[in-house]
Amino acid sequence: MISHPCFDDVLLEPVFSNILSRQDVDLSTEFLGLNLSIPVTNSNMDTIASPALSKVLADYGTVASLHRFCTIKENVDAFNASVYNGIKPIVSLGLGPVELERLLALFTAGARIFLLDVAHAANIAVTKTYNLYTEKFPQAKFI
Repeated sequence: MISHPCFDDVLLEPVFSNILSRQDVDLSTEFLGLNLSIPVTNSNMDTIASPALSKVLADYGTVASLHRFCTIKENVDAFNASVYNGIKPIVSLGLGPVELERLLALFTAGARIFLLDVAHAANIAVTKTYNLYTEKFPQAKFI
């Protein structure tokens, strides 16, 4: 019988803190050139990501992520409609020639942070695509 580790095998050991109240905690962070008030974003699912959610997240000082399950034009329109308070959303990309066209259109529209949205990233196709994207768009940042 093979034993597999599970959460029962993990011990989180607390450390002493000088923080008197959770109100004294500063959650702000720098992420890929963005200064965020809180280090949270939404899922990039098509049923969740939207310009309306982008506005709400921008109001809270964080960045939204947009999905890629639409036409390139719809994606560019959603990106443009999602830019609030100077915060440009993260935009999802897949693999393949159409996705390179999507990247070009979104980059031209002003997007600079992209999320490679794949089910399993430990894959030669993802590595090749990442290398292609970063070579063609060195000013962009990729997750």
